[in-house]
Amino acid sequence: MILSAEETEAVQFGGSTLRVLSVSRLRRDPVLARLGPDILAPSFDAGEVADALRTAPERQLGDALLDQHLVAGIGNIFKSEACFATRVNPWTPIGELSNDELQQTLAAARRLMQASVASGRPDRAVYHRAGQPCPSCGTSISARGQGDANRRTYWCPHCQAGVKRAK
Repeated sequence: MILSAEETEAVQFGGSTLRVLSVSRLRRDPVLARLGPDILAPSFDAGEVADALRTAPERQLGDALLDQHLVAGIGNIFKSEACFATRVNPWTPIGELSNDELQQTLAAARRLMQASVASGRPDRAVYHRAGQPCPSCGTSISARGQGDANRRTYWCPHCQAGVKRAK
């Protein structure tokens, strides 16, 4: 679904429900008001979101990126792809990452998502490519569930090897 106006375009990929609200109603909506900053908003501040991510230093990056209360909009595809683009291991606890690594990963997610909106399809280097060769080094792409929701994460064990505690 694509909704478009003079200066704005909203795209929904494969969702089962779409709600359209005025800005004033959006601010009062009990569910939407709890969402973190929209990663595609013009005012998005990666530093602010990196600070929010740091509130749980033991949480793994891949799991934290899916927390819509911290940053709204990142899903499984862009969690895996952003971590791959910055060569950050998604299993690394937030507390072991620098502010630069966090901000670069958020910036990569934003850039990849914007490109996906513009093209109408996401480019995929690792997502849904388990067992296939990494486009950078040829190592077999790995995948397994992550976090309490056990959402599938894809990564290259060679290009994204920098992790101290993998589970």
